[in-house]
Amino acid sequence: QATMMVYTFLSCVSFMILAGDFFSGEGGIPAGLCGKTESCQWVVDLFSTRFVSVLLITVAVLAPLSSLRRLDALWFTSLLSIVGMFYLLGLVIYEYFRTPQTDLPQGISWVTPRWGVFSAAPIVNVAFIAHYNVPRFYQEMADRSISKFARAVAISLSLCGSVYVTIAVFG
Repeated sequence: QATMMVYTFLSCVSFMILAGDFFSGEGGIPAGLCGKTESCQWVVDLFSTRFVSVLLITVAVLAPLSSLRRLDALWFTSLLSIVGMFYLLGLVIYEYFRTPQTDLPQGISWVTPRWGVFSAAPIVNVAFIAHYNVPRFYQEMADRSISKFARAVAISLSLCGSVYVTIAVFG
């Protein structure tokens, strides 16, 4: 129990750090969406500091979503993330073919180990982080059976793996 508590707490801290990075400052999501328009400048000002960004996202988004009793209530967040994943995948492939081939790095080595591989480890770890929720997923599955659950796991892992490989090849 203590291990899961520490793991969950540190996962939440990492999500808050990412939220602070993505939403605060001049390069944050609100500034990118609003641009220089005066009508939504208050949103950019509101998210200007990291502390306020993290506080607002935690209170308005993370706390309510993490308070839900059943995981099936989060279906809309799963749908939104799948749509976002395919949008990003399409964008990466589009940019690959839009960029002149002369601007691309030459001589890509597929097996030479580099220190940069360690920066990808946390990303891959977060991608497949749902393992401790497996009993809960199975419990909430309609007409559950081991074969149906195994098929769902195989499809989802294949989908995630193929998206990661495609982004790695084209991105």
